[in-house]
Amino acid sequence: MRKIITAIAVIVMMSLFVVGASAKTVKKGDVNMDDKVNAIDARLTLRVGAQIDVFEADQYLIGDMDNNGKITAIDARKILRIGSQLDSNDETIEIGGEVSDDPNIERTEVSDGFGMNTEDFMKKYGGMRKLDTTDGTIQYTNDSVTIVHNPRMIYTGCINSISLTGGKYTLCGVYVGMSSSQAVKTLKDTNWRISSQTDTQVVLEQNAMRMKLVVEDGKISFAEYYLGFSLVNPNDNTTESTETTTQPPETTTQPPETTTQPPETTTQPPETTTQPPETTTDGTTGYPSGNEAFNNLPDQIKSYLIGEFAFEGFRYDKDQKTPVSMTFSNGNVKAKMSDSMNDGTPVNIEMIVENSGKKAKLYLVNASNGLYCDMSTLTIMFPEFNSINTSDLDYSTVDINNIKVDISEKTLNNQKYTVYNVQTATERCEFYTINSEIKKMINYDSVGNIKSHIDVALFRTDVDASETSISSYKKTLNVGKVLGISLLG
Repeated sequence: MRKIITAIAVIVMMSLFVVGASAKTVKKGDVNMDDKVNAIDARLTLRVGAQIDVFEADQYLIGDMDNNGKITAIDARKILRIGSQLDSNDETIEIGGEVSDDPNIERTEVSDGFGMNTEDFMKKYGGMRKLDTTDGTIQYTNDSVTIVHNPRMIYTGCINSISLTGGKYTLCGVYVGMSSSQAVKTLKDTNWRISSQTDTQVVLEQNAMRMKLVVEDGKISFAEYYLGFSLVNPNDNTTESTETTTQPPETTTQPPETTTQPPETTTQPPETTTQPPETTTDGTTGYPSGNEAFNNLPDQIKSYLIGEFAFEGFRYDKDQKTPVSMTFSNGNVKAKMSDSMNDGTPVNIEMIVENSGKKAKLYLVNASNGLYCDMSTLTIMFPEFNSINTSDLDYSTVDINNIKVDISEKTLNNQKYTVYNVQTATERCEFYTINSEIKKMINYDSVGNIKSHIDVALFRTDVDASETSISSYKKTLNVGKVLGISLLG
């Protein structure tokens, strides 16, 4: 199967540009972190509250004086009064720092926040910043704890998921950095039951609740406490669409019936029977003819299998959701991801992987200014890039005459999907579809481990080879210009 690139090189690159952080205690209100709370901090906060400027992640926590998860003029006024010595405030906040696995560290248990509304959670556990979402959920985070309200899962405003990525917090007694064996024992001792387990992930259940633990090097790197099924009435509007998606396999049996009618023109059916794979659902042409399983697939899945497609969506890495955009054409790949460094500097990373030669070539590109640099430039500046294994970024050809497809119906978060499980000799992929459009892709290796998990917001089949070529870019040796950041001091 042609591999969905999991942006291995992009992730490595992110880690290289991250500034190592150490724990630092800052006075609440000192948003510029100069050890003073004054009118300058108040002005900065007021501009953010008026949406003129934006804060970095830590600044949101420092400037949120009333701990309601928002930066407003009220926060700016409080900071100004403290700076003018009209009010006093000895409150501090700790930012940065590494995750510690010391069991003696005092940690805050946050599982009691489940079912609270988001405002009450922040009043109890401290301020958080709101995340931008496109899936209908409401999410807040302080970089160590993330809370989610999904209206499809729980009543209005209430929290149905709490997750940890670090910090001095626990979920049902489990914390990030804890040994996986101790974490599982802690949960089992309180009547949690293992429902699934691999080397990298353990899911436990207790009544309606679930605990998901992600394991790295024998320690917990992520923990989520979440509702196992919906408490709100399901939306039945999807019934019609899922019923209709099961019809194409039934209609594919009709052409052989019609081919028997005109015996005098028996040479024509072979010509016409090759057309359905080319115009299967929406008039899209150019799909090769494979075995029956391939020919009966929706167009978008065919495009995926032949490696000519593009998508925008969200990629999950250790259950952290990252926007991603990828284009595949002519054996090459273009990937785009957005993130930020530890100091809050935003970084938009675009990469083109050319697979035309014996070895994959990697390029950083910037579509906005038309510049690119190749990885050889980066390895001079950052020797760590020599560790990138480009063999993980190439294509493997799919034999469309030798695939197996299982079709099933599944319901996730009250949404019904038709799921196509496509199996090749080396790997398999599950495509969650609605009306033949891909909404989720989960790729597995030969032993069943998840290689990539992507929620799809937009899927295109009308791609062009120029989208994955560096021919329209100008070469530069200035990596900072390509990344859109300064690499100085």
